Amino acid sequence: MLAAHAGKPHHRFVRLVWMADLAMIVGHAEMHDIAIDWDRVLYVARAARCATVVGAALAMARRAGLDAPVGLFPLPTRGHRGDSIRRLLSVTWPLSQLDLTDYQFNYALTDGRARRAGMLLRHLVLGHGLRHRARRVAGLPPRVPSRPK
Repeated sequence: MLAAHAGKPHHRFVRLVWMADLAMIVGHAEMHDIAIDWDRVLYVARAARCATVVGAALAMARRAGLDAPVGLFPLPTRGHRGDSIRRLLSVTWPLSQLDLTDYQFNYALTDGRARRAGMLLRHLVLGHGLRHRARRVAGLPPRVPSRPK
């Protein structure tokens, strides 16, 4: 839960204290001979569709001393997702995190091709003004943003 929270789009893994907390939680369990069932953690992360987020958090927490299996949570290594993950895992991430757009960040960490395809479609529609153009072609008035109440 800590990893999923830290990886939310508005948190963006910037607060490194959460990675240190993750390392301390695992370290505390090990100190008290409490075995962590990493296969169960993976199962729960996959069921919640956040295995990539958990994998990224574990990779970051390893810098704070976390001892977790390396290959159990594979991260994207190719294409745009791989590039975004490499940037996320850079030691300069807290200083350079704004260089990665919200779309790139979310796309890299989203599990499931269908969800990423939906994100891409929304990004294209909203980013290129297709909604506005479609309304204009259909003869509809421009959409007026609602005022906050």
